[in-house]
Amino acid sequence: MSLLSVIREELPVIRQAPWTICLSALVLTGAASAGVYSLFNVDLSAKNSLISTLSAQVTALQREVDSLKNQTQTVTSDHQSATKFLPAQPVPAVPPKIDRSVKIGGKNEFTNSPIVTGDGNTVNVNPSTPGRTLTAQQESRLEALVKSIGPQEIGFRHSQGNDEAQRFSDKLQEIIVARAGWKLKRPKFLIAQRETYGVWVFVKSADKPPPAAIMLLDALNDKDIALGAKGIEIPDLEPDAIDIMIGLQEIPPSLK
Repeated sequence: MSLLSVIREELPVIRQAPWTICLSALVLTGAASAGVYSLFNVDLSAKNSLISTLSAQVTALQREVDSLKNQTQTVTSDHQSATKFLPAQPVPAVPPKIDRSVKIGGKNEFTNSPIVTGDGNTVNVNPSTPGRTLTAQQESRLEALVKSIGPQEIGFRHSQGNDEAQRFSDKLQEIIVARAGWKLKRPKFLIAQRETYGVWVFVKSADKPPPAAIMLLDALNDKDIALGAKGIEIPDLEPDAIDIMIGLQEIPPSLK
């Protein structure tokens, strides 16, 4: 076979080779592009998946925050409805004087009181009523409840000239201030026009008492403490003031 014949036979293949090479190059380029797109698509999908997960977590956290807000509002509402402060009270009229003397034989006269009682013929000498106090368990319970409220300023008052009221006021001051961490504040000077009985929490406004005053009143009336405390508005107090007033000890019904 001559060289010319060989060239003629191979010429079509040579002519076709550039196109084959180009086609192969195009196929390889397409495959590479598909691979790159696939990798990019996987990466994008991962990012989208991560974003979706984070969005779901944020939504869940937002629902939890909203739930906590609703619970806080419910607790506040419960406190407001559970304990109501009385509005300022007018000075009551002085009741008529009642003769409580016990006369024996027209000579000896005793004052009818929780200690000495009688009907005109018989005199009973009753033991004095024990002063108010708290058990160790009640003290610990009150301390824990007051601590949970958080530090506040508070003033203490008691019926002047009454030793029992002063001692009970000192006991509550020890628990609330010395042990529970509240700050003692000198109460504003007020002139008491009448004596009062029992335990009171004073605030300036019955409509808008400080939240801490509401919780303190609840603590004093906790089922394990049960001091029978009441709340009342004293308009002359300073804004946000919280005072505890220890009045005279209430006389048991059996001795009235």
